[in-house]
Amino acid sequence: MPPPGTPSPPPRPSYLAAVAEADHLVSQFDLKLMEQEIRRGIFECEGVVQTIGSVLKKHCAPIRDGKLDAMIEVARRKGIAIGAEGARDRNKRMIGSFRMCFEIMELMKLVSCVINYQLFDSL
Repeated sequence: MPPPGTPSPPPRPSYLAAVAEADHLVSQFDLKLMEQEIRRGIFECEGVVQTIGSVLKKHCAPIRDGKLDAMIEVARRKGIAIGAEGARDRNKRMIGSFRMCFEIMELMKLVSCVINYQLFDSL
């Protein structure tokens, strides 16, 4: 129980709300368009990473918010030069932000496995 005066954490969504949110998330990503933009070198990952980050914040423990904010910040970095060097920087930024995203999701999966093991092992 948090001490008096401490703000309570935001409520976590229910299962049905999570399913509805997953459907909405899937509808936000046009994979064919994203593939075309990647092939043409014009894909910007900021919006995608920001959307994923906001959804993960709703479903993760608050302790991961810092990592999610860092992931979003990597995707947001501006000041990319035009030309081949700018494309390399943009690709590094995109790869870095998605790598962080996958690392966070892998950590979530491992924590979930440990919790399930502890729950079912104690039965």
